Amino acid sequence: MRSVSRPNALSRAEKLDREIESRRGEMFGDLEKQRDDLTAAVGALRDFEAAYRANLTSHLRKQIETLESGRAEPVEVPDVVRDQRPAELQLKRDGLSPTRKLIGQTF
Repeated sequence: MRSVSRPNALSRAEKLDREIESRRGEMFGDLEKQRDDLTAAVGALRDFEAAYRANLTSHLRKQIETLESGRAEPVEVPDVVRDQRPAELQLKRDGLSPTRKLIGQTF
């Protein structure tokens, strides 16, 4: 059986205590950084949620106003519809419907 001198054992124990304390400090530092990152991410998500809810509420209120006013078309006409209107108006001025124009064409 090997005998370890008392001063040597105390030295090793102190060294081990310092290593453990150092590692514990690193781990707590890492955990604090993760906590701060997560807190920032939660804040960003809450801001996004608030903006999303405000936009959705505004959009739904506009839709309700449109329905209550009895207007057949929304106030803001999509570009696709706006771009098609001149062609449809020209067809109507010519006495044709879009369907009749296509049927009357020869290919």
